[in-house]
Amino acid sequence: MRLPTLAASASLLLLALPLAACSGGSPTSAQPGGTAAGSAAGGSGTDAAAGSTAPVNVCSLMSAAQASAITGVKYASSKPGYNACLYTPASAPNGLTILVRPGAGTAAWHAELGLLQADGGTPAKPLTGAGDRAAGSGTEIGVQSGGHIIVVFDGDANSGGGFTHSIALAKAIIPKLH
Repeated sequence: MRLPTLAASASLLLLALPLAACSGGSPTSAQPGGTAAGSAAGGSGTDAAAGSTAPVNVCSLMSAAQASAITGVKYASSKPGYNACLYTPASAPNGLTILVRPGAGTAAWHAELGLLQADGGTPAKPLTGAGDRAAGSGTEIGVQSGGHIIVVFDGDANSGGGFTHSIALAKAIIPKLH
């Protein structure tokens, strides 16, 4: 089970995104390949409305039962974290983690693209069907909607590929953020 590694990754992500967003570098400096990946992922080059930076109780936005219904995996429980929720499966090999980062603009999106590439081992590929812009790599996706970035880890790890469930999870959360 990857939960200890996933929890560590989630903690690093929560620390890395604010640092990357405040680095003062150009938005493309966090993304190998410059603006092409950001533009391909739906980035317009303008800053999204930053919105509130108040902490988000992700478990209240997506219960274990709702996550189970969307993914087809039975999650026995959910555990809240700072702007995150960790879902423990009843029998599947991988858990699910959903992070919501409030107050996220263009710089944070470009940092997210870099993190997706670092975690997934391949450049993040643009996705459609959720939010203002979305991308995925490995077993995680990032979706920006307004001033929030939603990151879904292992939403499709138990389904054999693609990001169908991860996109559906993000789409279910988006209306609850606005």
